[in-house]
Amino acid sequence: MTNRLDKHEYTMSEIVIGSCLSSLVFAFKYNLPILFKQINKPFMFDDVYVEDPSFLDFGRGSKIPAVFLWEKLMLYHGFYGNIIAPDLARSIRVEEDKLKVTTEFSRLVRINFDKLHIFDPKQLEGIPIPTRSTEGIHTVIDWFNVKKGAKHNKTYIKYDQSFLNEIWFYSSVRVPNPTYKDCVVKSLLTSNQIKDHDHSEVICRLQLQKVFKELNITERPRLEHAGRDIYWSYNEEYLETDRLKFKKNHIDRITFNTPNTHKGSINKYVKLFSSGRNRTSSF
Repeated sequence: MTNRLDKHEYTMSEIVIGSCLSSLVFAFKYNLPILFKQINKPFMFDDVYVEDPSFLDFGRGSKIPAVFLWEKLMLYHGFYGNIIAPDLARSIRVEEDKLKVTTEFSRLVRINFDKLHIFDPKQLEGIPIPTRSTEGIHTVIDWFNVKKGAKHNKTYIKYDQSFLNEIWFYSSVRVPNPTYKDCVVKSLLTSNQIKDHDHSEVICRLQLQKVFKELNITERPRLEHAGRDIYWSYNEEYLETDRLKFKKNHIDRITFNTPNTHKGSINKYVKLFSSGRNRTSSF
């Protein structure tokens, strides 16, 4: 990489665009810099299979929380300076062989590049529109603070239905007592269902109250909706060029075939953190 600090102009051969787990893994494998303007952190109860991750202290074929691996890789890339304009990029525009990055303080950074590996096209401006787009089933996550009915031994339940498909009960981070549990609900919905009142946050809360009663947790649960996250699912195809390479941003199994120079480095620093699901970070 070369740069001219006086004009905030840099030259990099290849750059990874995106902050999803797939992009972090790809950048780690090929030792590439990363650029993003939005964080795309995995849902805390999603799992991923990691084959032969000796540097992560897991056995071969281990199933681990995806967010745990995401946080460790984000730490690694941040420690070694692989993240371009960390927490500063507000817009990223492609103009032929140049990226124009506008930062939080309205500074303009120019980056000359040979190739972009694009995992999240929505983080870029100036790229062609998709040649084909197919809508999938979207994952909807509803978070609930449990005001009454927080003490019980339930941890997980799955139903054979799309609305309230899975429910997790986890130790609340709102109160210091670890025996108190909040809960999160995953639903698998179409875009029309997401717009429909019958699948709204209010109906989700009412249906969840019925679940509390059916599980004999309490007859009068009091639930407070704390937020809704939507992981949109669209299979989009783009016309690639020599400079623009579009990648899939979904993985459920990872094999690390990395140089020994990588393995020793990440092993040294990622051991700082435990593998608890409920741990959150500043990322």
